[in-house]
This record gives sequence, structure tokens and C-alpha cells, in this order.
Amino acid sequence: MAFSLSRNAKLYLSTVESSWDGDASTHSFADANTFEIPILDGFSFTQATGTQVVTLNESGASPSRGQRAFNTSLEAVEWSFSTYLRPYTDGDDSDAHGAIEKILWNALVSDTLDTAQDGTNGIACDSTDMTVSLGDSNKNQLLELYGYFHFSDSNLTYKLSKMCVDSVTIDFDIDGIATANWTGYATAITQVGATYPDTSGTDYVPFASTSDFILNRLSTVTLTSSISGSSKVYTFPITGGSWTFSNNISYTIPEELGVINDPIDHQTGTRAISGSLTAYLDDSSLETKEIYDDIYSDINGASPDVTNTFNTVLKIGGAAAPYVELNMPYCHLELPAIETADVMGVTINYTVLESALGSDNEMTVNYVGLTSI
Repeated sequence: MAFSLSRNAKLYLSTVESSWDGDASTHSFADANTFEIPILDGFSFTQATGTQVVTLNESGASPSRGQRAFNTSLEAVEWSFSTYLRPYTDGDDSDAHGAIEKILWNALVSDTLDTAQDGTNGIACDSTDMTVSLGDSNKNQLLELYGYFHFSDSNLTYKLSKMCVDSVTIDFDIDGIATANWTGYATAITQVGATYPDTSGTDYVPFASTSDFILNRLSTVTLTSSISGSSKVYTFPITGGSWTFSNNISYTIPEELGVINDPIDHQTGTRAISGSLTAYLDDSSLETKEIYDDIYSDINGASPDVTNTFNTVLKIGGAAAPYVELNMPYCHLELPAIETADVMGVTINYTVLESALGSDNEMTVNYVGLTSI
């Protein structure tokens, strides 16, 4: 008997169900379709059943009071795991910048594996940075993956079929390492034997253990706006916060009687990006008190900006490589909430918008690596 310990779990993600290709001579998508993704403690994958209960409710002195329960459907699989944000430069690919988790970004914003890495399908990698953009994200369905959770102690492997990436959340824990939490859905969980990508460098590209980690403590935010009547650039360090990208995916499941219905496939909903920032209440020039005053004055002015626009740049890890930069040109900021603590602070909630509806230009994510792999 062998137990399965989460400590011994490994995850492999592929765009194919068989014929895995893990040419490890380069980390470019052009040469592989299957990748090892290092995950953190707290991952989960689960599938529930839809049920219906039929009850009896008669009148009289001796009413029938029974009930029957039916399984009506298998719901979509819900999965979740976290990864570190880990950029690198690829010494075998003209020092192009990349990330261990880039296949997840690709699945978040496109319906096609971006083998060219030229931005056509959401990912562009060159010697300057790796850029994630939304130009290919207006799709009814997004890139589907096959995920294999393998437990080395018990040799159990569970396959998640047709995984889609619904959302990613990045939390800015000041004392932590930059981390992304990924969530999504799949159609089924099945246990498989030897039929999983188990040979490093042949079946899958192993993750590069020397790729960079990013410290949140160095993170800053820059906001540019004309809300005060003239263009101002507010720059201040943050003490925490979060950023969330959601595809608002739903699953279509039939409702035929007399059978257990299986999920058919996913559909995307509204693309939504939002988050919050926390910082100390600082009365220095162009810091948090001034941005509070300017938004407050605008809201109470004669001609307020119903939708205010801040060009927002979040640098996770600071100005020098390695870092990840979130560029959001059209952020709508709420009035900062003043927080009472030992040191007074503010919380700024924001919603990321397009320049115009349907423009798919809400944001770009830029990875800049330091270590060559």
C-alpha cells in the first residue's frame, strides 16, 4: 500500500492527449507541446454531480412522506493551483525572454498555442521581454489543455481533459515571492496508468530550476492621469494588493432525462480585470494623499469625470530584472478608502477598461528575465 502525498505531486500540461513532444533543446513553443509546471501546496481538482430530489407532500392522516434522489449530471471539473512568476532568458533561442508558466498565459488569452511567439496568438518573446496581450482573446472558446497530476510515491496519475484557464490572480504580499493563482475547468477526471508524459526531454520540457524568482517587496506602481486638470504622474510603493483577470467561463451541460449528462464544452463570458492596491497615506508630492485629494475634488467638482482614466503600471519586483510589469492604460480608480491602522493607509480599488468597447487593449503583461537557461 502506498499513500499519495501532495508534496510528491508533479503537473504536466499538454495541448495534445498523446504524441507528447518535449524537445528540451529549446524552451520555445515551436519545438514542444508538453511542459512540466512546478506548482505550490494547496492545489485541487474536483468534480461534483448534479442531483435532483423528488419529494412527496400529501395531505391526510397517513400521508406518504418519502423522497427519491437522482444523479442528473456530472458537473465540470473545477481545478486550482498556484505557481511562482518565473521569468528567464533562453540561451538557445537568441536570449528570448520567457516564463516557466507561459503556456498558462497562452491558454488564458488565446485559443491557439502560439508556436511562433510573435504575438499572433497572445504571446510574443524576443530579446527585450515576453509580452502577453489580448489581441487574440475575443474567442468563444480558448486553448484547451490536458493536465496530468502525477504522484511519485504511489505512481498514481490523474488526467484532466480539456482544461481551460478561467482566471489568474496575482497577490502582492510584501514579504512573499510573486505568485499567481490559476483556476479553471475541465470536462473529466480519469486515472491513467503509464499513459502520461513521463520522460523528461522527450515527452515533456522540464522546467528550468535556475529560472528567476521575483520578490514582491521591490514592487511599485505608477499612475498617470489628467484628472486634476493637468497631467500628473503619481508614483508610490505599495504594501499589498491584488490583480485578477477572469474570462468568466461557463460550461454547457445537457438536461436529458433518464441519463447522467456530461459537460459538453466551455463558453467564455465577459473578460474582466480588476484589483486593489494598499499603501501608506503619504502626504509627499504625487503620492497617496495627493491622488486621494485629486479624485475627491474631481468627484465633487462641477464637471466630474464619470469614468476617470489612469494609465497604471505595476512593476512586480521593481525596476531591474527580473520583474513582471502589468501595463493597464485605462484603469478606472475608485475613491481611495482611508484605512485606520498604526500607520494610516489607503486602499485603492480599480477596474481595467478598454479604450473603447471591443478594443481588446485593456492590458499587457511583460516578463523580463535575468538568468539565462
